[in-house]
Amino acid sequence: MNPIDLLQIGKWSQIEPKIEKYITINPNEPKYKNKIVIVSGVLGQGKTHIFEELKDEGGIITVIPRRSVLKEFTVRTNQIDWTWYEQDYWAKKPKKISRYECGTAKNLAICNLSLWWLQTGQSLGNNWGTVIFDEFALTMATNVSRNAIRKKDIRDVQDYLIKNTETVWILGWLFDDFIIEYLESFGREIVWEKWHYDILKDTKFELCDSEKQLLGSTAIDIKNGGGA
Repeated sequence: MNPIDLLQIGKWSQIEPKIEKYITINPNEPKYKNKIVIVSGVLGQGKTHIFEELKDEGGIITVIPRRSVLKEFTVRTNQIDWTWYEQDYWAKKPKKISRYECGTAKNLAICNLSLWWLQTGQSLGNNWGTVIFDEFALTMATNVSRNAIRKKDIRDVQDYLIKNTETVWILGWLFDDFIIEYLESFGREIVWEKWHYDILKDTKFELCDSEKQLLGSTAIDIKNGGGA
């Protein structure tokens, strides 16, 4: 079977990429305002690097599924006056800052599974002008919770941000049809910034019948000096 069909990335695969080693776009350009901007690029092309040039005009919220990556993002984009959503990043069990502090922050950095903290039953407190979702495919895959109400709140806040924020940045590499259709469902104009640079060559796809076969095949590839 065709890998594109297996991965269900038909819509993404039809977008022509710019072939460059590094992504070079200016996030402050007016052409991105009031739109959903999908930035697609392979590992190391600088998807988050472009936001080191983002002007701090207030009302910026960034949502990333991993705390370590979120922290690194705030360090790299230190031209922005970020409010970190936890009281102590280094604590074993850090506590969130108050909902009031999150809602009134000039700019907020938060993990996707904590978005429920912003849900108050009403519209969100801050008038966010820019939202940045990094690793969006992982965000969509990990927006789960054993608490059904909390899971609904996470999705409600995400939907609210995508629907109501002036400029929405969606970062990642592969975007399956489900994600693209989800973003299209908001009825907003979508701008594609699809970039590509070969980081893997002589790549093969193998369809395995079982987990045992997959692990065995992977072990052989690694033993022979390859990757998986």
